Amino acid sequence: MSTADWVPPVFDVSSGTISTTTKTTSSSSSASDLIAALSSTATPLVILRNHPLVSDIRAYASKTFSTNDPTSDHQYKISVDDPQIGESFRALAQSILCLLTDRSDSDVKVEGTMSTRVYPPHEDEQRLGPHVDNTTLTLLWATEPGLQVPVPGSIRPDQVAGFGVPSLTGEFVFLREDQWVTVPSTPDDIILTLGLEFFTAFSDVAERAKILSPALHRVKRAGTNSKTTRLSVPYLCRLVTPNPNHLV
Repeated sequence: MSTADWVPPVFDVSSGTISTTTKTTSSSSSASDLIAALSSTATPLVILRNHPLVSDIRAYASKTFSTNDPTSDHQYKISVDDPQIGESFRALAQSILCLLTDRSDSDVKVEGTMSTRVYPPHEDEQRLGPHVDNTTLTLLWATEPGLQVPVPGSIRPDQVAGFGVPSLTGEFVFLREDQWVTVPSTPDDIILTLGLEFFTAFSDVAERAKILSPALHRVKRAGTNSKTTRLSVPYLCRLVTPNPNHLV
């Protein structure tokens, strides 16, 4: 399957809140639309488009890259703190979780880490093998596509549920190259994926909404024929409250 053959769900977030790209929706319908997009699939992933945060992320990635650019053809991570962007990421992640779980801000508290990851052109196009994140959710911005997920129907959700957290070595599952598809993101997008912690913390929500597994994915970078370096900024979100299933 080519990128053009698969289009993930896209939500317009230009107002700072979630609505579909085809209509303005109320909070309740936004929640149901988002849950529907993440349910009954082995790849719970949506694209959040045109969020006001994107312009700040672009500037952050460009600044950290230009001031920390070693001569290297290998992928590397730049950890540079930016409290303003970090708080904006945190607020977005928390609002998404409250929307998905129908819980209040006081019940769902999150924290997270972010960095700039640099993928120079390299003869080895695959950088990070198949894995699921050990997060509640992950928000990912990038200058160009590179995140890949299984082609719909190539793997079952129960198979994904048995996989582990990120590793730079080994394969957690064997899928042929033609069973992976690149997420067609743009620099105006933030990709939302669900991680393992969502299913331990919100098992009631996952079961009720038929959200079946975290998102299995891998990362590829441009080959040596490319003239561009891919930058990405992932925000890895985790809960700081006790298990919300135990809240009264």
